[in-house]
Amino acid sequence: MSVNYLVDTQELKDATKTFTKLGKRKGKYVSETVVEFLVDKIEITFDGMTVEVKARGKGKGRARIKSGFMKYLNSGIKDQEDIKMWVEDNFFHVGTLALECDWNDISPGIIELSVDPPLGEVLLLSSQHTPEEIAASGFKPILDRAEEDYKNIVEKTTKILQPLHISSESLEDFIMNQLKSKYSVQ
Repeated sequence: MSVNYLVDTQELKDATKTFTKLGKRKGKYVSETVVEFLVDKIEITFDGMTVEVKARGKGKGRARIKSGFMKYLNSGIKDQEDIKMWVEDNFFHVGTLALECDWNDISPGIIELSVDPPLGEVLLLSSQHTPEEIAASGFKPILDRAEEDYKNIVEKTTKILQPLHISSESLEDFIMNQLKSKYSVQ
């Protein structure tokens, strides 16, 4: 399994700005940078210093990359609201930049949810995981309750929108597309 995350570009640039200066020191040899993907954040450790960047994505793991990459990271990131960071086939990617890495998948065999997750995040469990994974993680009762709440919301909203001839199927498609764009990394 690999990881796939979205981070705020400016937050990433601000967090790694210090690394640019550290990377220019001549007296100290720094061999690697460690990037840890940890569900709701990414931790980057370079030359003994660790910074955190809020993130949203899938999978957990640790990528070890050459330290020189950090010197040039900020100049290589395009200005955009969010930037995608992922690891695939032992390559660490940030936007359009890519570098070979040593990848260590630390994803547990169970699903993780944020503390007090929003309804949308819980509803997406069934589209992101198998029923067996959901049950093994202990989230079956939570998902059942969320699906019941969702069903009630769709019923009530469909009745309200009935004069506009909007079907429950159209409403469900719209809601699920919105949830996927909000809570998923594509």
